[in-house]
Amino acid sequence: MRPRTAAAGAVLVWACAAMAGAAPATDAAKLEKRQAAESRKARELAARAASASARVSDLSANLAGIGGAKAATDAARAEAAARLAAVQDKADGDASDLTDARNRLEALLIRFLQDEPAVSAGLIGKPGPGATVASFFTSALTDRVVDKRIRIAEAEATLVEIASRRQELDGQAAALARQGAQTAEQMAAAARERDRLQAEAEAANARAASLARQARDLRDLAARATAAQKTARQPKIIAVAPGGKRFAPAQGAILTAFNGPTKAGPALGVTLRTAPGAKVVAPAEGTVTFSGPFRSFGKVLILDQGNGYAVILTGLESVFAGIGDKIAAGALIGQMGQAKTDGATTAPELYFEVRQAGRPIDPERWLKPTG
Repeated sequence: MRPRTAAAGAVLVWACAAMAGAAPATDAAKLEKRQAAESRKARELAARAASASARVSDLSANLAGIGGAKAATDAARAEAAARLAAVQDKADGDASDLTDARNRLEALLIRFLQDEPAVSAGLIGKPGPGATVASFFTSALTDRVVDKRIRIAEAEATLVEIASRRQELDGQAAALARQGAQTAEQMAAAARERDRLQAEAEAANARAASLARQARDLRDLAARATAAQKTARQPKIIAVAPGGKRFAPAQGAILTAFNGPTKAGPALGVTLRTAPGAKVVAPAEGTVTFSGPFRSFGKVLILDQGNGYAVILTGLESVFAGIGDKIAAGALIGQMGQAKTDGATTAPELYFEVRQAGRPIDPERWLKPTG
């Protein structure tokens, strides 16, 4: 067990309170109340995550619709551009033809005025009965010029219409692009919110499950300790030591001090990092009320010192005292394990807590030996 973890430390503290006289049912009920609150929070977060997920789906559908509209608009813009180019080419051709017709008319008139026999030479057709040469030329070219002018005017009107439509389509495409970008940003934000809520819901569920296990384990631990006391063997005295003495349970650096910050709040005990295989002694004389391994807590040893005081120790590799044993201060009661390697080498850790009348107190004086 890693005593400095919030969950394990909290359970051991409550177990210590139970052994020191506090009602275990009350401690377990507090855990169960917290577990129910975490479960409610998890359900609320899951509901909000589902709502965010639905919004992501709606925005995704909207974005797909915007994409389709944008594609259709782009196709219409391409078509308008092609029509505009075609009409412009036709208008340019008609303008060229009109210029050519005018030039030809001008040349023929000049030649006619210079040499009337040009008619007999076949340069131009003969006028009909009753028509003059001038009226013939006017009639022949007027229709052609008028036709070209009409076509050019129609082309110019079509060009204006297409240009106006193309400008309208450009505006629509720009608006759809802005709408698509905004919708995509909203969808990304909704997805981030969904992921955050889902993660928080999972964390709340994990905390609720942990609290439920702690409450169950606390009830079982109290029941086991009570049953063990009823069948306790004849006590024995271990390692005689002068009464009234205090000893540090083990030598080591303090990792977490009393009231130090932890994920679960201020620490209610002290965590020591010891040397591998370090000896553990009784901080003061007392009677063992619980001894042995218990689920994820590792080996647990609880001493009733009398006068409302109780001590809890955990993290030991071996425990040398049993329930009901009378332990003298400084007596050898256990031994720490070896360093563990899990990516990095970790020294063994001993959790040490002292309670008076069910309340945690600073164990500092126990860490300053008087023996």
